[in-house]
Amino acid sequence: MKSMKKMLIIAIIAIVAVVCVSSVVSAGLFDFLGSSSSSDQLKGQEVNLAAAASLKNVYDEKLIPMFEKKYPGVKVTPTYASSGDLQSQIENGLKADVFMSASNKQMNNLAKKDLVNNSTNVQFLENKVVLIVPKNASTNISSFEDLNKTNGTIAIGDPESVPAGQYAKEVLTSLGIWDTVQSKLSLGTDVTAVLNQVY
Repeated sequence: MKSMKKMLIIAIIAIVAVVCVSSVVSAGLFDFLGSSSSSDQLKGQEVNLAAAASLKNVYDEKLIPMFEKKYPGVKVTPTYASSGDLQSQIENGLKADVFMSASNKQMNNLAKKDLVNNSTNVQFLENKVVLIVPKNASTNISSFEDLNKTNGTIAIGDPESVPAGQYAKEVLTSLGIWDTVQSKLSLGTDVTAVLNQVY
C-alpha cells in the first residue's frame, strides 16, 4: 500500500488570480442578480451557483457570505466540480442560475445549445498555470522543463474535462515534453483533486 511510502508528487494546476476579487465579483457578478430588485423583493429566493472547483474556497469563505449579508434572506446553493463536469450536469438538467467556468470552452458549448444566455457572459478572473512540489520534498524541480527528468508522479487535471489540465497540456506541449512525461501523469477530476495529491 502506497500510504506506507510517500511518493513524490508534483502538480501542475491553474490558480485563479483573485487580486481584488471581492470587489470585482461582488460588484461585477453577483450584484446583477439584484440590480433591478430591492433586498425585500429578493427575500426567500435561492441562487443556484455552479462553479469550478478552483473557486470553492473563495466562494465558501468570502463571496457567498458577503452576498448573503448584502441580500438578507437570499440563499446561495453552490455546486463545485470541474468545468467539464458542470457542463455535463447542466446539459443533463442541473438547475444553475450562475455558471462560473474556468474556461470559455464550456461556456461556449452551453451557449451553442442555448443552455446559457451568452449575453451575460462576463470575464472577470484569469487562470495562471503554476508548478508546485511538496513543501519538504528533496527535489531540484524548479521549472516545467525539469519535469522531463523527474522520476516522481506528475499530477494534472484531466485535459479532456478539466481546464487546468488543458492548460497544463498546452504548456508541456509547447515545451516539447508532453510525449515524454505522459507515462508519469496522474489525472485528477478537478483542481482540488490534483492539489490533494501533493503531500
